[in-house]
This record gives sequence, C-alpha cells and structure tokens, in this order.
Amino acid sequence: MHFRYLLLSVILFPNFTCDYLSAKGSDSFAYNKFETTAKMRAETQYVLKCIEEAHYSKNNIDEISGKDFLTSHFNKLDRSRLFFKLSDVDELILRFAKPISYYLRQGNLFPAFEIFKIYHQNATERFKWVFKTLETKKFDFSTEDYFRLDRSESSWFTSDLEADQIWHQRLKYEILNEILNEILTLSLIQSNKDNPLDSQSGIENIINAKPPKQMDKVYPNDSNLDNIVITENILLDSINKIKRRYERILNYHLEMEPDEVQEEFLTSLTAWYDPHSQFFSDSSLEEFKIGMENSFVGIGAVLTMEDGYCTIKSLLAGAPAQKSKALNAGDKIVSIAQGKDQEFVDVVDMKLKKIVKLIRGEEGSEVVFLINPSETKDPSARKEVTIKRGEVKITERLASAKVFNLPAGNKTSTIGVIELPSFYGSSKKNRDGATNDVEQLIEKLKEIKVEGIILDLRLNGGGLLNEAVDLTGLFIKEGSVVQIRGSNGLVKQLKDENPKISWEGPLAIMISRNSASASEIVAGALQNYKRALILGDTSTHGKGTVQLLLKMNETMGLLDYFTLNRPQYGGAKITVQKYFLPNGHSTQLKGVSSDIVFPSMNEFLPIGETDLENTLSWEKIPSVPLDANYQTYNVDKELVMKLKSSYLLRKESMHEFAFLEKRITKMKELKEQKLISLNFNLRKKQKWIDSQYNKLIDKTREELIEGNHAFEEILLPAALDQIDNENTLETDLPEEDPILDIPLRESLRLMNDWIKIVKNDTSNSSLSLLNSKD
Repeated sequence: MHFRYLLLSVILFPNFTCDYLSAKGSDSFAYNKFETTAKMRAETQYVLKCIEEAHYSKNNIDEISGKDFLTSHFNKLDRSRLFFKLSDVDELILRFAKPISYYLRQGNLFPAFEIFKIYHQNATERFKWVFKTLETKKFDFSTEDYFRLDRSESSWFTSDLEADQIWHQRLKYEILNEILNEILTLSLIQSNKDNPLDSQSGIENIINAKPPKQMDKVYPNDSNLDNIVITENILLDSINKIKRRYERILNYHLEMEPDEVQEEFLTSLTAWYDPHSQFFSDSSLEEFKIGMENSFVGIGAVLTMEDGYCTIKSLLAGAPAQKSKALNAGDKIVSIAQGKDQEFVDVVDMKLKKIVKLIRGEEGSEVVFLINPSETKDPSARKEVTIKRGEVKITERLASAKVFNLPAGNKTSTIGVIELPSFYGSSKKNRDGATNDVEQLIEKLKEIKVEGIILDLRLNGGGLLNEAVDLTGLFIKEGSVVQIRGSNGLVKQLKDENPKISWEGPLAIMISRNSASASEIVAGALQNYKRALILGDTSTHGKGTVQLLLKMNETMGLLDYFTLNRPQYGGAKITVQKYFLPNGHSTQLKGVSSDIVFPSMNEFLPIGETDLENTLSWEKIPSVPLDANYQTYNVDKELVMKLKSSYLLRKESMHEFAFLEKRITKMKELKEQKLISLNFNLRKKQKWIDSQYNKLIDKTREELIEGNHAFEEILLPAALDQIDNENTLETDLPEEDPILDIPLRESLRLMNDWIKIVKNDTSNSSLSLLNSKD
C-alpha cells in the first residue's frame, strides 16, 4: 500500500442540506435499490482488510461482539430513541449478531440495508402520524407536563402507545417554543413595568433565580405579561412551522441513498475499534481532501436549496464564478452539462450533494449551467452560462494574524496573535501549508517589531502530522518533536532537523478542549522544551492517535488499475499509531495541561476524548533527551509562578472575570436541566426571566467590549487577493461585530507582563495590576 497521508485530525465538514418544503409520498420509496453492488462489496472487504491489518489494536473482526456492535449502530442511527422499538432491536440482533462477521467478510451489506429498511419504514410512518396529529390542533399547554430534552440514555419504545405519548410531548415542546418566540418576544419588549434591571437587587434575583420554585420572587405583577395568551392564529402559525420542518425532515429520509447507508454502517464498524477510524465514500473522501487542503476545483459558489431549486447564495471573491460575472446571488440552477454540446442534466429537486458533484471537475474543464436569472420574476426565463473550472482557495480557514499595542508603564508592548484554524497542507510538492503560512505571518510581525507572539490553537482540531512537526520547528533550533509507536511496539522519533528559528522571542500558546491532535503535539512539544507558555482550558482534547488515510483507488493492484471504466472508490481513515511527547507522555485522554488555567464553559461540555466511546488507553514510554541550551526565553517555574500571581490578582478584582464566572454557572445549570415544562404559564414566566437575564448579559458585554484593544489585521497574500476581488464587486462588506474574548484579553496581559519582565521594567512593580480596559 502507498501510505499517502498521516493524519491527526478532529475535523468538522460542511453538511449539504436540502430545504424542500413539499412532502413526498413514501409508498413509492425504492427499497429494491438498497442492495450490495460490486463496488460496495469491494469497498467493504477493503475496509475490513485495512482495519484488521493496519489498526493499532490488531483486533480480528471475529473478536467483536455482534450484539454490542449492532447496538452501537442503532444508537448512532436513532440517538434520541424515537424510531426503533425494542422489538425491532431484539429481532435485528437475533438475526444478525452472530453471522455479522461472515456478512462483512463477504462484503455483503444485507444487514445494513435490512436495519435501514426497518428504521426508514418506522420513520416515515411516524412522520405520517406527526402530520395527522398536527392536523388535529389538539395541544393542551395548561397541564403540568414535561419533556425530556436528552433521550440518548432512554429505553427503546416498548409499544406504539408509549411512542405516541413521547412524540406528542415532543410536538408540544416544539410548538410551544414557536409560540413563545412569536408572541412573547414582542410582548416582553413592550412590557417595562417593575423591570428588575432598575435595581441591583433585581439583577441578583434574576441571575440567581432557578426554575420553577423561585420564579415568583422575580416575576413582576405586570398585567401586560399576565394577559398574554395563545390565540388561535398564533397556534395555527406555530403548528404550520413545525409541519414544514417535518416535511423537510421527511424529504431528507426519502432521499437517502445506498452509499449513505453503507457509509454509516461501515463507520459504525470502524468506530468500534476507536472513535477516529472512519470509512469514506468517494464523495466524502473528496470533502475530506478539501478540508485538509483548504482548496478545491470548481466554480466557487455557495449553494442552498429553495423550494426544490439549487440557488446561488453567494459567490466567493476571486473564484471562477465571480470572475466570469455571469452568475449572481439568487440565480436558480435548472440543469447542468459537462461542457458545450453535452447533454443537460435536470437538477430540480436533486440532492445538493449530487449537484455539487456535477459542478466540480478537472481544472480547466468547462461546466455549463441553465439558470433562471435572479433579475427576472418570470419562472420560465432561462439563461445559459459557461464557466471554466479552477482552483478555489478557502481563505476563511487560513492562518491570520493581529497586532495589539498594550500599555506597559510609560511604554508600549507590541504583541502579535496568530490564529491557526487547522494544520492544513497538501501531498503535492511546492504547495503552501500551515507551516509556510505561519512563517510568512511571523516575518510580517517581525517587520512590525512585535515583542511577543501568541499562537491561538483554541479551535484547531488537528490536521497533517508533518505540518505539526514543521511548525514546531519554527520555534526551536532542532530536536525531537514527537515519538510515534506502532502496534508492533517500535518507536520512531519525528524531529525538526532545520536549525533555523523563525521566532526566538516570548511565545504563548492558547489552547482549549477543542485543541486536538496536531495542536496537542505542537503545544506539548513546545511545553516540553520550555519554549512556550500554555494558556487556556485545564487541558486540550486528549487525542493522542495517528490516522492513516488509505484511498482504495491508490492501493489497488495493477490488474485492477488498468481495468476500463474503473469506478471511483472510497477509502478509510484508520488509527495506526499512538504518539507521545518528547518526555514520553501520551496526550491520549489526558491532553496537554495549561500552565495557567482560565475559567471556561468547555470544562462542562462533552467535547473531550474522555467523552467518546471506544477510546484507546493512556500510556507512557521512555523520554528522549532535549537540547534546550540555545533557548533565550525559557518558560521556567519561576516565570509561570510570577505570571500566575498577576493573573490571580486580576481574576479577583476585574469585573470581566466575575461576568465570565456567572455565565459559566448559568450554563452549567442549563446543562444539568433534564426536563423542560410544557406548561405555557410556567414557561412564560421563565421566558420573561431569561429575557431580563439576557438584557443584563448583553448590557454587560457591551460595556466590557469597550475595553477591547484596537488591533491591526495581518493577512496572507491569498486572503488579501480575495479582499481585492471583493472590492471590485462594488458591494458594502458588513463589518464584523466586536466580540468579548476574555481569554484572549488575559493572554495579551500575561504576554505584556512577560515582556515587562524581559525589559526589567519594574516601575509601578513589574507585574502591576492593569485596569479593566487593559
């Protein structure tokens, strides 16, 4: 096999959704097309071979519990336990648990399609029940009824009666939400009597109020609010909104394709080995590649579905579609042809994923559109547009930088912040990746004479291993960055062998529980070298495994390679190794710990490796020697202790930290809420309390935002080119609303403190308290 990519990633991919409004009948659904094709058989056997021979655990498929595997698959298909009945689950386990490994070895997806058939039939029958129930308009919101928000741990339905009861509660919950949003928003704005925002005690009452017992203490005696009732028109409008929502969901179910069922089933299989192994269909493989390379070949249009028509939502500046000036936002695509004189394919009511596949192609090739132009109101008007495909760069995911100037006594500290969303790159040579981009930004920051740099990896879920190693090398002279151990126990060091250091000054890295994989390698290695100060959540995500991307088309034998009309096969991302930091510690499960920990909502969210199923264990191996004698700015215990002391003083005295702690407490309370009332009067009171609380939050946030530091944005050439192209569109680009980023503000203060220590600036104490606007 040709091992093309080594991957360390937790990546979110865009979902292509179809916003059809008209429900389709389910009686004609073609279950007969859900059969194992030769392509599927080959892909299934390929995935089985990959996972048995390449996975770190080296477990044989026969060792898997068929019952546990199928139960896990049911949970993924029906997480909220809304469609399967207990009798369905028992029957399917009885039929397929024992022979499942036999089916898989034969490449036979019959169990997957039988499971899907029962799930799909149950769902479509349930949607019919939903529409029938909505038509009755019989919903009583005066009872003391509750709805369970999370049913993932609930039992499967044992009867249709039980299912009807739960679903009726669900519909009441959804309708009541629409009612509250529609009639209370305006009413609450109009109601100003006894507003608790007028007094400090009222503010505290609202913040500390816990439903439902304490509501009456803060809920005012306001006739305008008490007289709010559900009118027939409001009820009907809310029911119609829910009906349209379920029509869209039904259409999604009716448009399911066999390859989507295959992908879900085989990914349930790979996930049994660990949560990061995955099967990709050929289309998903293409999306994965786009996510890694931040580019694709196409026309550069953002698409959406409106009433069955693929509609252009916007055009990416500098991309072929925008340069052609032949397409506009609002144009509806009726049909597509693969070049002039080629036959058009009607795309009305076609799934958006399929339309995207028709639009993409080889660089330089032509794609022809038949569109209904946005400038005409005639639905029958047609216009033919030909566009040459080209590379489209996704600049939103590229590295970028900002420069801040902070007061430091009677002087000023200049600090650069580099934000890196992922460790992107390409297998092709001479192509820019994350390391080259960050190096370019560092050079620009050095020209501005920044005195410290903060690398923001808080939202970086990983990427390419080689990029993580190379990027670490920008900050050290040379040495081991990460140790890799395979299932055979052999350990290999990946080193930075380039003695060049791009930045030798003070360096901090911001992390969160969303920082995973390659981010953890960089943060952990630089922490081991005492080269960087780690700031943020208690620890990073905790993903300490390496994935290998195996593309079936690239690993087939010569006989298959020369087969005519060979289809595009999918591939598999398989966990093949664990990685360890230079000190021998794995980041698996434990992650990389911050030197200084900030309060964070992430601590209470299920977003870490420990929250996933079938994770691999934590391990430790021998450390490797670190040559650190060339470093100028060591992050030693004394420095960390000084900086932590200044942070703790600010945390106790600054209003923004009290604000953050209150937000965290409120979020934690909401997370712990398991049941929600379906009583209108009770929810009305809670809605009022929430609205007042949100007013207070918004008011406080706006006040704190005034303390944001001004900054200069530094962009890469690709992003600057896109801005230049945007300016040629003669449109007013909306300015981004300022955000309140308390961790970034404190990271800037800590870097400022570090710089003052370097400068030996002890006027007003080297670590003097900064006011709330610093």
